[in-house]
Amino acid sequence: MRSVVHDMGTPNVPPVGLGWLLMPFGPTTVLSHSGASPGGVALLAVVPEHDLVFAASGNDPRAMALHDQILLWLLRQHLDVEVPDLALDTVPASDLAPYAGTYRSNQLRVDITAVDGGLEERMTYEPLDAGQERIFTAFSGGSFPAPPRRFVPVGKDLFAPAGMPPGAFTGYSRQLLVSYHGASGGQPDYRCAGGRITRRDHAE
Repeated sequence: MRSVVHDMGTPNVPPVGLGWLLMPFGPTTVLSHSGASPGGVALLAVVPEHDLVFAASGNDPRAMALHDQILLWLLRQHLDVEVPDLALDTVPASDLAPYAGTYRSNQLRVDITAVDGGLEERMTYEPLDAGQERIFTAFSGGSFPAPPRRFVPVGKDLFAPAGMPPGAFTGYSRQLLVSYHGASGGQPDYRCAGGRITRRDHAE
């Protein structure tokens, strides 16, 4: 469970154990698992070295930021763990065009465009099958695009939500960063956000 079975080597995706994210916080590793759906978010974090378990849920997507702040407080103030801030700085990118395109998973379509020195994402939920579409339509009224979001480059193939301070990604919220991986014809093949991979649609 605590042995690393895969590590993508990027700040937004911690090493993965058997069913757990093995998230480094300074010298301490936090085993964590989170989830979200329309109407709720939840987090389970286990700190074996300090015999601490933190579980939280909320009925608003913004609750995840609160969970993150509480987890950092528990580590820094309650357990006296030295957790350094994640070092990120906005970096100029000479050419963002290779990142542009459409990326898909079984349930998600993400359209990326290069805009004003950054990337703009437009995300649309795409049901996997007729049954999923029926459930989602009954719950939310149907599929619709989310508001566009802007991201700025903060490292090689790494982007952060525009307007957020670098210190905001020290804790669990580092999963808000977006990374790109692989290369075919000078373009990345995969986009990773929140621990989830979407694949470039080469048929576009």
